[in-house]
Amino acid sequence: FTYAQSEATQTNFNLQENTRRNYKAAGVWQYSPKFKGFEPFKNMKFLSSPFLQLIKDFNFNPVPSNLSVRYELDRSFSKMTYRNANTDAQNSVPNFQKFFIFNRTYNVRWALAKSLSIDYASRINAIIDEPDGDLDNQDSLDVVISNLKKFGRTKTYDQNISANYTVPLDKFPLTNWLGAEYRYNVGYNWKAG
Repeated sequence: FTYAQSEATQTNFNLQENTRRNYKAAGVWQYSPKFKGFEPFKNMKFLSSPFLQLIKDFNFNPVPSNLSVRYELDRSFSKMTYRNANTDAQNSVPNFQKFFIFNRTYNVRWALAKSLSIDYASRINAIIDEPDGDLDNQDSLDVVISNLKKFGRTKTYDQNISANYTVPLDKFPLTNWLGAEYRYNVGYNWKAG
């Protein structure tokens, strides 16, 4: 977990208030099990022939090799109030500039066998909508908390899946000098209008 916060306030002859606040928080969870998979025929003596190497080396792993999740919150807030610009009532109305972003990243790597692996990655960028003005009352805070619970309004979504397969040519005596690998990759991208 990480968290950072900064605040800067400025006043001068032209500015009654110029306040900038930045908040950043991130949380990461990662899991990598030690389990290496099953090799049920590895120690079978009758499979010692080079022509049966493919059967002897058969393996599978029912557990993903790596799982990771990352959440990032980034909020920027700016409030600027001018003085002495005009003499009308608009003179003391503050200008607000703010954004609140919620990024999420998910990754899974799964070595189903020593020769076959699948990788999945997705990234979601969402905006936490805030009401106009400052968050100086409970109703405004309730709107932000409600939008946080909904994980925000999704703006972009990317996902990618790739599979790698090593063709077992090295398991046969006649083709053990050859190597071949097959890769397949598919991606999906979505952006809000």
